Amino acid sequence: EYSLRIDQDMSIRNNEDSTQLDDLIHTADVKGDLLEKAKEAFDYIIRDNANENGSIILVDEKKSLDIQKEVPFSKMVDMVMKSYPLNTITIISTFEGEGHLKELCQNENIRIITSAVEAEELLYQAKKVFVVESIEGFKALLHNKEVHCFGFPFYSELGLTTDEIESRGLKKKRTLLELFTIFFYVYEKQINPLTGMPSDLNEIIKIIDDKKRNQLVPKEK
Repeated sequence: EYSLRIDQDMSIRNNEDSTQLDDLIHTADVKGDLLEKAKEAFDYIIRDNANENGSIILVDEKKSLDIQKEVPFSKMVDMVMKSYPLNTITIISTFEGEGHLKELCQNENIRIITSAVEAEELLYQAKKVFVVESIEGFKALLHNKEVHCFGFPFYSELGLTTDEIESRGLKKKRTLLELFTIFFYVYEKQINPLTGMPSDLNEIIKIIDDKKRNQLVPKEK
């Protein structure tokens, strides 16, 4: 069965890629036919807040390869715990071994989620999502969530997120549709899962829809 999913590996792979994407976000001219084509996929993917349950989500980045993220992650945890002392705070941690969160587990208002599948649904249900630079923040934006950033991910400083550290003032403002278009149609390369050939998001969505329709058709006895 096919499904659309933004994986961690689909995030920025290295500093060179990060610079390339930031440059595209600042300079890419997305309009006309490209924007119209992207809007078809955008309307298909963007999810409303019908199942929002008001939860607070933090994304664990302390075990990231980038040691510089440890300080903002700790600062983020402290701020959220002080700001929402009566709320249940969910920390999504998909890294192997979450021993660094052991102390936090002793707090009855905090729960740790390590299942990637469960984390996806929790993002959908959340009211607010706090990240340093995780791709989960971008996914949360696609769920129309309020996203708070304690670092400089590619989707920050565009007027789409609440940026908790001083802005560098390097980016132009973008709509979510423009960011979606740049990420999926200019920066990322899509592959047809059936042929392995270059494709685009619209074609992949059509494959998924066709697959779903075929599953609904009763098999002849």
